[in-house]
Amino acid sequence: MPYCPDPIVRADFMARFAVASRHRGEFDVAGVLADLRSAMPLVDVARKHHLIEAEHSAEELHLRRDWYGGADGGWWPDHPVEDIVREAYVAAIEKSEELDKPVDAYWVPGEADSFRATMTTGLSQITLLFHTPPVPQPAASVDALVDDDAVCVIEVNGDGTVHRRCGRRLP
Repeated sequence: MPYCPDPIVRADFMARFAVASRHRGEFDVAGVLADLRSAMPLVDVARKHHLIEAEHSAEELHLRRDWYGGADGGWWPDHPVEDIVREAYVAAIEKSEELDKPVDAYWVPGEADSFRATMTTGLSQITLLFHTPPVPQPAASVDALVDDDAVCVIEVNGDGTVHRRCGRRLP
């Protein structure tokens, strides 16, 4: 059975990008856009602009192997993951520059048949969501790389009462 981490995940590199987009004067936006529009692998773009940990970190290896393919095709080998993520970040940065708003990105795993990104503009930020098929198997690297302690699910019990479940790992 496919593994699904929390319903919404904010990976560390996504959190670092959110911070950088809030301080655009200190962030090389033009350089990031130029690198995103080039053929440079996304992990190299992120590392160059300090959006992921140091070279050969667990975060870098996880992104290269699980998200963007690696030797075994990654988690979603039938989807152009790197192309979609690249175009989504280009669109989000362009909109961020146009509206002078920061970007916050999240991963919504296991709720889509395809890999896609959606973007919406709110009053205070641009929200970028990456919707993915389920992760094919549990990955310890996911738990180590997320910043999602405030995830909560509000749902209706079988008896019709509404309840809230919160925490890092939701059952």
